[in-house]
Amino acid sequence: MRSIRALILGPAVALGLGLVTASVAAARSAPTCGPRTLNTSALQAGAVTVSPLPGSRVASPHTQISFLGVPARELSGVTVVGSRTGVHSGRLRAYSQGNGASFVPTRPFAEGERVTVRARVRIGGSTRALSDRFGVASEDAISSTPTTIHPGAAADVQRFHSRSDLRPPKVRVTTSSPAMAPGEEFVAPYSGPGQAGPMILDQRGQMVWFKPLPTHTAATNFRVQEYRGKQVLTWWQGNISVHGFGVGEGVIASSAYAEIARVRAGNGHGADLHELQLTPAGTALVTAYDPIRCDLSSFGGSADSAVTNGTLQEIDVRTGLV
Repeated sequence: MRSIRALILGPAVALGLGLVTASVAAARSAPTCGPRTLNTSALQAGAVTVSPLPGSRVASPHTQISFLGVPARELSGVTVVGSRTGVHSGRLRAYSQGNGASFVPTRPFAEGERVTVRARVRIGGSTRALSDRFGVASEDAISSTPTTIHPGAAADVQRFHSRSDLRPPKVRVTTSSPAMAPGEEFVAPYSGPGQAGPMILDQRGQMVWFKPLPTHTAATNFRVQEYRGKQVLTWWQGNISVHGFGVGEGVIASSAYAEIARVRAGNGHGADLHELQLTPAGTALVTAYDPIRCDLSSFGGSADSAVTNGTLQEIDVRTGLV
């Protein structure tokens, strides 16, 4: 890593966390990643929030264009034009909540190009024009090493006559207070011996439930949430990169441990391990990290650098749309 440096890439939408990744050396400078104007509003035509944020320069080549705030039927005349790739065809897909839609292009954008979006929105008895202009990032490679699962000694791994395929690690529960609240323990060990996966323990540390994951797949953030009025189990699973963030997906399971849905980050990103928050609207809030090339010379860095761009997304669980 070259250095650690904080860099704001865009208000409320993208924060460069300053995790510098490996970048291929080039004679020319990397693109400018910061927006020309800070505090740009995403609200267009007085009623519709658009994404990517107008003026941002860190959109993924695989981004969709999101319109949030009115029913899909009130949107029309959507045109999307890349400065290099020209006119983009696509499909306008409605959110299951009925409060917007995403235009999903049939092909990706080119790295480094500028994209212009125009549409019409009907509000009451009038039709208004809205527009969105953003830049597409030049992506940097992710150096990724699969999570190491240690086989462990026999004393470190649990064995079961009824399920010889299960080899979860042994977990010790230490209580520091006699006034321990009732309930079960939710853990997701992945760096120790045995198989990785979400695990429920009783207060003595005895296993109640365990789901083994494939080799080199880790789980984190295992807990109880509510989805569409019912209690569910949720966790993240995937690969933890050497940069400190995850590339994977969220899982939603019923109280009977049956899988209900998977939550994947959109716009070509993998969901990060740190957040999977379900909302009463049937959506999920996730984080994702995207290493991009960036000219950091104005911040005291190299003209050919890379930063890890942090993104917050709200995903419609039923449709997978951003």
